[in-house]
Amino acid sequence: MDQVGTNHIERQNLTMRMGMRHFTRLTNVFAKKAENHADAVFLHFMYYIFFRSYKTLRRPPAMAACLVSRP
Repeated sequence: MDQVGTNHIERQNLTMRMGMRHFTRLTNVFAKKAENHADAVFLHFMYYIFFRSYKTLRRPPAMAACLVSRP
């Protein structure tokens, strides 16, 4: 935790806001129920960790950490 700064947290918040319209109040998909909001966050992080391929890693982070063999 000593190496985590506010820039890491702010970048993660920006990624979530830009990737999910559930965090934007002015759209039609704004989550009114807490359960729907939590489900949207869960799906976003599952995609972000297990399926999204990164240019620097050339594969999803879960594959780079040897947690899964394929996306």
